[in-house]
Amino acid sequence: MPEYFTINLSNFIQAGIILVITFSIVRIISWMIDRNTAKIPEKLDKKLTTAEKTRIRMIKRLIVIAIYFIGIASALYQFPEIEKIGTAMFASAGIIGIVIGFAARTTLGSVIAGIVIAFTQPVRLGDIVEIDDKKGKVEEITLFYTVVKLKDNQHLIIPNQVLMNCKIINYSFKK
Repeated sequence: MPEYFTINLSNFIQAGIILVITFSIVRIISWMIDRNTAKIPEKLDKKLTTAEKTRIRMIKRLIVIAIYFIGIASALYQFPEIEKIGTAMFASAGIIGIVIGFAARTTLGSVIAGIVIAFTQPVRLGDIVEIDDKKGKVEEITLFYTVVKLKDNQHLIIPNQVLMNCKIINYSFKK
């Protein structure tokens, strides 16, 4: 067998093992967070508020994204060709960061707005809200968008960056 094939095959095997470990770690950590979140009410003798549930979901998503990022990057670094490209990219990270920042400012803005929404809580899961003259119940808050179920069973999907910049009437708001 030619030497380059063996090296490439071992690189693929190592990358595959890293990805399997990464996906396993994500599943284990997700399970641990879910299990411990379920135990919180009995330990505190009270139910979790929607604000607390939203924060826990957001933190879980951020942890999962970080683990995937590290795992995929580690798997890619098993290939010498990609490692050389990665080293060159890190050398010019400032310029690349600026370019990516401009190219993805809407997406990054929505992610940052999603994190801000999760922690400042202008809306929470289950809240009855009115946004742009449309009234409904907040069903989901993700890093990128918020879903509001309207009275006619339609779903209003609002990018978080837009949500942070519009007037919201929250009929369920409690301090």
